[in-house]
Amino acid sequence: PLADQLPNTKPVAGEKPEDAYDAYISRVRDTLAPAASQLMATAGNDAMWKMLNQFVMLKSRSDFACVRHGALLVLQACYEKLGEEYLILLPETIPYLAELLEDDDSRVERATHETIRLIESYLGESLQSYLPFVRDLEWRKDELRSVVFWLIAAFSLSIGSILGVLGLRGLPCLIVYFVGVVVAPSMYWSNFLGIDEQDFGGKMEILNDSIGSGAAMFMLSWVGFYTMLHT
Repeated sequence: PLADQLPNTKPVAGEKPEDAYDAYISRVRDTLAPAASQLMATAGNDAMWKMLNQFVMLKSRSDFACVRHGALLVLQACYEKLGEEYLILLPETIPYLAELLEDDDSRVERATHETIRLIESYLGESLQSYLPFVRDLEWRKDELRSVVFWLIAAFSLSIGSILGVLGLRGLPCLIVYFVGVVVAPSMYWSNFLGIDEQDFGGKMEILNDSIGSGAAMFMLSWVGFYTMLHT
């Protein structure tokens, strides 16, 4: 519920529209951030911290700059309240910070640098060595998805053509295809590329963009060759 208050950017009575950003930030800094950090301290539970931290950091992807800024203020308050104990959540927070470093709004970017400096004061080392890795991982994720797309396209056209030429049909053909379209790419990136799929969000996260188009190619080639040669 506290995290759900972050998107509440509606001005309170007496606030001028032109002062809305600063007024919102003041409300978060003075009220919401202290309340959230106190809740974290009271919970005293890693699982609860993880859940609440995730809720807050998801708000850092809001379309509204003030909400992104507000999420950073809550994060800062949690570190100020819990200190080094809160570093346990740093690995899952770093990707959000990497995104915010490139924010279009200069106020959010400044707040991100402030947050990083605060974290570094508890960590005892620079975060800069971690941030380029995150950017590289995102680039590799796009590259991997592209490779998987073309792999699935080739696999789908090949299997569809073979089944069509052989005149095979029915549910077993579909089962063979859908098992193969998951297993073959997985074996490729695990055995030949040496990639841990968990680094990229899991198997389905990688395959998600490609399976639909691959299935369409499979059906077209299967039906096309079957119709041409066996009807």
